Amino acid sequence: MYSIHWFGMWETSSILRHLPWNLDVQRYLFSFLSVDDLLKLKKVSIHLMKCVRIYELLVSYRQDPRGHTPSQRVIVQRQHLLPYINPSLSMRIHFGNSHLLLARTNHSILARGNNYYGQLGDHTRSIQFPGAKHPFTRVRIQHEDPYVHSVHGGVDASFVLTCSGNILTWGRNTKGILGHGHNKMVLAPTLISPSVHHKVPICKLDVNTNNAIAITPCGQVYTWGDYANFQPHTHSIINRGTFSTTNQPTLQKALCFTGAYKFVDVSAGQGFFLAITQDRYHVLTWGHACCYNESERKDQSIGVTRVKGLRLGSGRRIHSIDAGMEHAVVTISVGQVYSWGNHEQGVLGRRQNADAYVPQSIHPKAFDYRKVVKVTAGNSHTLFLDEEGYGYFAGCLPSSIEKRFHPQKIARDLIDIRSSSYHSILINKNKRVYVFGDNEYGEIGANLQSIIRHPVILR
Repeated sequence: MYSIHWFGMWETSSILRHLPWNLDVQRYLFSFLSVDDLLKLKKVSIHLMKCVRIYELLVSYRQDPRGHTPSQRVIVQRQHLLPYINPSLSMRIHFGNSHLLLARTNHSILARGNNYYGQLGDHTRSIQFPGAKHPFTRVRIQHEDPYVHSVHGGVDASFVLTCSGNILTWGRNTKGILGHGHNKMVLAPTLISPSVHHKVPICKLDVNTNNAIAITPCGQVYTWGDYANFQPHTHSIINRGTFSTTNQPTLQKALCFTGAYKFVDVSAGQGFFLAITQDRYHVLTWGHACCYNESERKDQSIGVTRVKGLRLGSGRRIHSIDAGMEHAVVTISVGQVYSWGNHEQGVLGRRQNADAYVPQSIHPKAFDYRKVVKVTAGNSHTLFLDEEGYGYFAGCLPSSIEKRFHPQKIARDLIDIRSSSYHSILINKNKRVYVFGDNEYGEIGANLQSIIRHPVILR
């Protein structure tokens, strides 16, 4: 079996340098090429397989029974070659503040809820009142790349990340969150120009309120929206600088000054961002000071700095990160969970009602000493999923007096979870979707209360 190490060979192709670091040639190319083509490729592989020749073979010789045009063939190939391209079920459903996006298939996206700013994507806007119940409408996407990787919702704004690494946005454009270089409302799903992110495909996108962050396969980070662009005072002192609003994806060059040039995961909070370094040993953060390594809460801005307090010993690495409105959570490889930020709503999952400015571990007893495999943060709540499929909830629902400072078990037999705004998404082993939270505009379902306190099946 042949294997290629791309590092050191990208000068031959500006396109292939954004592929994964290690690519198993036989496993990928058997899905693209015929036997005769593989024999041709085998001769080249003796000489480390020149990158340009591989790309030409992928484009020219692919057996395509679907009858795609040449440009569509490239799109189909890129969706297989990009890393992180196998989205979980939860990536196909997401809520904004008052609307729902649901990717039913690779080609069909449905939306429901408030449409005052055109966030439903039907090229119109309409005045809707709280309590009104409306059926799903079909999002009309007119783009050559219909393959949906994930959907995301902001404040009255909608986002779609395609499998070829493109971003489509529409809806309210507060602080330039849609990324089109202006602050005007956009009614039709519109492609963010690839030239803005240097024609590099995007492999992961995260949106929170009026901020967005994206990462490329080669580990570069782009941010846009309110308080998204950071310019350090000097290259040697990067923990202080100037923040500004940007209305299109902007490369965060300041992250390179830390010596960690590549990142494998990112997340956006309200006015702050998180990123995991390639070795999964450090979390970098920048933005508002409410969640950063400060001894007391201050209304000031913090530049790029490493999150301290994560107890990573031998064999322990950071597994995932997620940011909420004013808090953040981190899981590590052994199943422990660390949280920090504003604990006013109980979102940190610890019994004591006190803010934390350095990550503190949630006691394993809260999860019956099971390993936590996924954590996701909303505006006023946090969801946890353990290795046996039990789901836990900490925080509070919108307009609710009841606050859960200790994670409470809410479901079992789950395979995936996701939080967004004031909504929670649970997916069980039968792939049924359950949701609860804010239902003011009928985004969860018709003939239901304005706040759903217990998981109900999405219909």
